[in-house]
Amino acid sequence: FSILVAIKYSDEIKDFATNRLKDNTLPSLGEQIRKSRKTKNISPETFASSIGLSLSQLKNIENDKATPTRDLITEMEEKLETELVLY
Repeated sequence: FSILVAIKYSDEIKDFATNRLKDNTLPSLGEQIRKSRKTKNISPETFASSIGLSLSQLKNIENDKATPTRDLITEMEEKLETELVLY
């Protein structure tokens, strides 16, 4: 039973995400990072320094011009005390 429930919800989540992506209503990874950082009132300089990036590297990530590694995403999630949605 639990496997069927997991599959059912998995399909619902995929359908939801697919429809949201078509509508362009989900924020990009960079947008999520920037919004979380601003919500915590952390300056870009302070945040970049705290995760070992230059300001220009952080800006490239927040502007979706660069993709962070999975390890860097995990570190960002810890510093921002949030969970980022990857799709």
